[in-house]
Amino acid sequence: MKFHYGMNIAFFADNFYPEMSGISDSTALIGKELGKLGHEVHFFVPFYSPKNYKFVGLKDEEINLGPNIFVHRVPSFPIPMPTLQGRVVFPNWLRATFEKEKFDIVHTHSFWGPGIDARSLAKKQKIPFIGTNHTPIEIFSPVNIEFVKSFLKKYVIRFFNKCDFVTTPSEVLLNSMKAQGLKPESTVVSNPIEMQFYKENQTKEALKKELGFAGFTVLYAGRISEEKRVDTIIDAFKDFSKNKNGVTLVLVGEGSLRKKFEKIVKESGKSNQIKFIGPYLGDSKKDLYDIFHASDIFVIASIFETQSMVTLQAMASGLPVIASNVGALPDIVNSERGLLFDVGNSIQMAEQLEVMYSNPEMRDKFGKNGRTFSEKYSAEKVAKEWEKIYNNVIEKFNQK
Repeated sequence: MKFHYGMNIAFFADNFYPEMSGISDSTALIGKELGKLGHEVHFFVPFYSPKNYKFVGLKDEEINLGPNIFVHRVPSFPIPMPTLQGRVVFPNWLRATFEKEKFDIVHTHSFWGPGIDARSLAKKQKIPFIGTNHTPIEIFSPVNIEFVKSFLKKYVIRFFNKCDFVTTPSEVLLNSMKAQGLKPESTVVSNPIEMQFYKENQTKEALKKELGFAGFTVLYAGRISEEKRVDTIIDAFKDFSKNKNGVTLVLVGEGSLRKKFEKIVKESGKSNQIKFIGPYLGDSKKDLYDIFHASDIFVIASIFETQSMVTLQAMASGLPVIASNVGALPDIVNSERGLLFDVGNSIQMAEQLEVMYSNPEMRDKFGKNGRTFSEKYSAEKVAKEWEKIYNNVIEKFNQK
């Protein structure tokens, strides 16, 4: 017999486990934390093929997020994406008609197929509809044609204008949506950080030895794809590491350009200094926490970031950060927590690496400040913020 004493929440998303995605990680973690608070969460997410699991070294089995969490896999089809695991869900309005579960609120993290299904379910059950936008569609448009970008922007705003409440993970994205005509009540709600990033079980020196990291370690973690500009990181590190012994660049992740960059590094003779490892998902994710704590500095060179959870994870691990000066990154990595450089400027990034390398006191200051800053984004705090929002939205909806 099923029993819960909180809200019954329907989550819809087009990225989920096992896909390498910040959205996937964030939605799963929020659902897990809401379950701990006594709420029941039902995920309606794409079905992934055995190949998708194998690609990131996982068994083809469902993720376990706790006793109050239920994952419903809906039919999907593969599409080309930087993760090499992308899936598309076509909307199915009948899903709402035949859904037997009764919900208190519907929350979508997608404005495509799953989002349309979410809207249908909210209308059918006459319950509030919340939308979270994680993506500036004009930046990540699949086609670089202006009228296509314009159409997509208008579509996204039309979609979210049908919500009862809208959130984004950063001010920069929310302000952009408002400027484009967003009308519903809205606010910024951060994605969450797992508590394990705050917990260092061994000293940095012990972890370096265990992991085989030589000396000063520069870390990047995330997709290895075009928009992340990992080429800028590699070029900057090559300049920075000239005539230096005992410096290492660790690149953690998978993606469409990993094999290409591995080949470039091998041909350059830098394989002893530049290491490609991971990804770390499922049971192996415990190794990722150790890799963060073993490193000395975190770098990110993306062309745009809506928030960048991996940067906040680095800060939670006590790492100073060097980041590209775009999107939400300058709000996170200010002059008290790290250094910035212009997108694509590997020379400037190399200079910032040298500044950090030469100033251990600066690294220590940035690391401590970043850790303090990141604490407000802990999963427990973010889940409680969502709990409050859901209750307020439901109350206002029922008063209409």
